[in-house]
Amino acid sequence: MHEHYLIKEKENHQYIELAEIEASYNFSYHAAEGNCVVQFGFNGYFKKRLSNIEFSIDISTLNLKDEYKGVNKKKVRLYLLQEFEKFKMEKYNWLKNQDEKYTTDL
Repeated sequence: MHEHYLIKEKENHQYIELAEIEASYNFSYHAAEGNCVVQFGFNGYFKKRLSNIEFSIDISTLNLKDEYKGVNKKKVRLYLLQEFEKFKMEKYNWLKNQDEKYTTDL
């Protein structure tokens, strides 16, 4: 994506609004291995244009390796969503702290 001309050339940045991305991930943890397609972003942003819309994450596709076919996909999906949510909150809190530091320094 970073090689796309609209994103690569800075003069285009003022015209870009990115609300959602779909990405493929391979995963491996103690209960399962496989791959998934994750949609993340600000779902519905272009319809509502809300400035306080929450960043959301969803798994649209989940595939398990053959040796894990007996594993409950709902549990795997829940585990992965919890991990993404933890990561999201870590980044949110980091950005919030950066903003507070910047505001305090002024």
